Amino acid sequence: MDPLRSKDGWGDKKPLLENTLPFGKLRETTIPCACAAIPEGKTCTVEILDGDQVVQTTECCQNGQCTVDLKKLKLKKNFRYAWRQKLGTGDNALTQSVNFIVLANEDYMNILKRVRTSKVYASGNPSVKGMMEAAAFEQAQLFTEAENTYNRLLDENPKDKMLQINKSALLVRVGNEAKAMTVMGKK
Repeated sequence: MDPLRSKDGWGDKKPLLENTLPFGKLRETTIPCACAAIPEGKTCTVEILDGDQVVQTTECCQNGQCTVDLKKLKLKKNFRYAWRQKLGTGDNALTQSVNFIVLANEDYMNILKRVRTSKVYASGNPSVKGMMEAAAFEQAQLFTEAENTYNRLLDENPKDKMLQINKSALLVRVGNEAKAMTVMGKK
């Protein structure tokens, strides 16, 4: 096919699916994974890679939601893996791989301990404490943990502008500007 006549903006290649898997450092817990738009009757598979070799696969349910239990997989701690999503067969059915590291629980607890022993933390209200924890998580590349902390805080204080701004700023820094705009009410 002539790339100039394909009219899809990708030349003669089909675009990769959007990867919705978390990246950075992750706790050894159950991670929810939503697969990108899945046509009816198809399933999505999450593949975990060690270099170029697939070491684990998990099939998502039909609605595109699945979980990956990192503890059950017994992956090496502080070791770089990648994961991708696969919809159907063929190279065009893959998302790009994103890297992640399973953080040892002791390292996670040390991050929290460092924040929670701060004098500012001790004198702060719940929102300040949560924002300090989220900032420490982000600094340690625990991006999912930072976002989850903001989600919890916003569930408790949905109109808190400072929380909205901080969560939006986090989302922009990790490359999710569309989601950041939604948080700020600018869909």
